[in-house]
Amino acid sequence: MEDQNQKPEEPDLTGTYTARDYITWKTEELMELIRGKIFKMTPSPLWRHQEVLGELHLLFRKYIMNPCKVGLSQLDVYLIHPGEDWKDTKNIFQPDLCIICDPEKIHRRGCMGAPDLVVEILSPGTAAKDLGLKRDLYEEYGVKELWIVHPNDGTVVVHVLENGR
Repeated sequence: MEDQNQKPEEPDLTGTYTARDYITWKTEELMELIRGKIFKMTPSPLWRHQEVLGELHLLFRKYIMNPCKVGLSQLDVYLIHPGEDWKDTKNIFQPDLCIICDPEKIHRRGCMGAPDLVVEILSPGTAAKDLGLKRDLYEEYGVKELWIVHPNDGTVVVHVLENGR
């Protein structure tokens, strides 16, 4: 007889979930949780994406000082509001790069709360999500600075949070 309280090994893509579910899944697929919905990660990024990420990582590592830390994908960022239990969040992202300056946010599972800076490098398969849903949620959860990198154009659009916007 099957235990009805047992969590599924593979999530149902039509369901709505929280971090409590996310941490129980036994899947090798990379995914993000956005407003409780599963978004599977696209295939490995193209060479240019990886090259830009590597260069940015080297630059940040050179200039970022303690207590700040530089995180690279595949790092889970659990977006939570103050006082919210991280296991209740419906938003778990894997930004390309992030900087976290509050040591209290660093957890063995990733970042618990808004990083100070997030970098998203656009890929054809992720651009709409990065420029829409994710950008809006980074703002809502208080990410102080968001960089959107267009690797093919060689441009960076910087969004700075001021007065909650």
